[in-house]
Amino acid sequence: MRLLAKEKVNQGRQPEIDLLKALCIIGMIFNHVFEDLTTYDAGLVEVLNEYLVVLIGAGMFMFCMGLTMHYSRSQTPGAYASRGFAILTVGQLLNLFRNALPNLIAYWCTGKQWFIAQTLLVLQTDILSFAGLAFLAIALCKRFKVSGAAILGVGIVLNLAAWPLSALVPTDGNYLIRQLLGFFVLTDAESYFPLTSYFLFVAFGYWIGELYPRIADKDALAKRILITLTPIYAVYQILRATVEIPFLPEFQSDLQ
Repeated sequence: MRLLAKEKVNQGRQPEIDLLKALCIIGMIFNHVFEDLTTYDAGLVEVLNEYLVVLIGAGMFMFCMGLTMHYSRSQTPGAYASRGFAILTVGQLLNLFRNALPNLIAYWCTGKQWFIAQTLLVLQTDILSFAGLAFLAIALCKRFKVSGAAILGVGIVLNLAAWPLSALVPTDGNYLIRQLLGFFVLTDAESYFPLTSYFLFVAFGYWIGELYPRIADKDALAKRILITLTPIYAVYQILRATVEIPFLPEFQSDLQ
């Protein structure tokens, strides 16, 4: 059976992708609530957070974001760039009202310098900052007519380079500079979603998004993927849960 048609056959809204994005949002909310309000000795809840949220959390949401770029009404480089700048603006406004203004008010009320330092969190690299930069990166690739497969290659290269690049950033330099560099490479500032580390998720989704509209039978393909990959995934998770990684211990820390 031919899995991919020559022409696009899946156009318009894709309910399964919309559902997956909704599950990812719920997963990210659960993850943040769990990490902020509990300790890591919560038994089954910890296991769910460590394993299930990885499947339906930020990484999968980024994958969906890349895939659904092919379902946008306008797919020009200008449209992607405009959307990227809009997301960056919303993200910075959120950080302004969430971090900068409350800390400035607290400093005005208490006079404690600590609150002035906390206002720098207005520049933290969170998921909205990353999403905006990812749209700009895709817009640049579209401008130069880079294929989805080549964009995936760029994502792989950036991901492989992320850790050695982060080692070049000094930990005792100017905090503001480290914060700004954190938008692109992992630093010891508030660099939660640097572009080099996470662009691979969007790039993989974008590559799949080139193929997705041409899938002749989504149910048949999904069954084939499940039958093929479920045993591999099960073995991987068993090894991950029971075997210590014998090298690069930092990959078992927050630096992962």
